[in-house]
Amino acid sequence: MFGSLGVWTWLCMLLVAHHCHAASITFLGVDKDVVDFQAAGRGQEGFWVPGFDCSAYAFEQPTNFSENDRLQPWAGPLKHIERSDLRDYVNRTFSMDGPCSTICGDPSYSVVTLPDGTTGASGIIVDPAADENSNNSVNRVILNEGSPNP
Repeated sequence: MFGSLGVWTWLCMLLVAHHCHAASITFLGVDKDVVDFQAAGRGQEGFWVPGFDCSAYAFEQPTNFSENDRLQPWAGPLKHIERSDLRDYVNRTFSMDGPCSTICGDPSYSVVTLPDGTTGASGIIVDPAADENSNNSVNRVILNEGSPNP
């Protein structure tokens, strides 16, 4: 269940284009235990899922490890950097405080159906510096020309 919650958190943060204000992304909240995003009608404007359908357990991998990236051209690209790549720090998407990393392939993570009908085990982004939601794990998502307005 934690896996589907982690996926939904990212989907919610990145897929609310039809609820966005110009040049911003609005966090609308979390729906727990959603595993069929296609049936729920979520992610129709694009989606990004970390650590999707890993064949084996993987821990502390880069944020783009085994990603399923279906973002529209107006969203992103997401900037996946590691501590050794600090020249891109100002443009990073994910927090480097921890730093954020991907975990996937845990057999207890939920199998989800993505908006395009693809089915697989969810993965999660972990931010060790975000104890009790005390940190901004997603620092920025670049919105390009063509971003939809509400």
